[in-house]
Amino acid sequence: IKVETEVRYFFFSSRRRHTRCSGVSWARRCVQETDLYTKAVRKMLRDQYPNSKAMYWFSPENEFVQYQKGDILQWWGTDKALAQALEKMKDQKFVLNNNEHLYLDCGVGNLYGDGTWCGSYKTWKTIYEMPLLESKQIIGAVVSLFGELVNDQVVDS
Repeated sequence: IKVETEVRYFFFSSRRRHTRCSGVSWARRCVQETDLYTKAVRKMLRDQYPNSKAMYWFSPENEFVQYQKGDILQWWGTDKALAQALEKMKDQKFVLNNNEHLYLDCGVGNLYGDGTWCGSYKTWKTIYEMPLLESKQIIGAVVSLFGELVNDQVVDS
């Protein structure tokens, strides 16, 4: 597929592939699968859009992936772990998207009536009070509202 417009960024999420990687028995296989996926994504991106950049969902649990210099990582970790990630991943740029401040669907539970995995409801005050870590590696931030939890109680229409 060839798009007739300039494509500057591609977002590829391998986040869900990592959920089972914490078990010792799965660790080697997860690393291999993730590396294969990442290499295939990169090749497709470079073949179709040689001037574009890849962005990957990133948290401390998938820091084992071999990202290339210039890849952009969408940070899905905590404020506390961000400084460590910036230090470890010096060749990458980051877009912040942590759940402590930037997830609008937190605090309302899930589809099954259970509690929320990401703490209390995030108000605009919570978002604006997010501590900013000054780093040339941070190029922006994004606020998330995941579709599986969007309804008339979450969005004012």
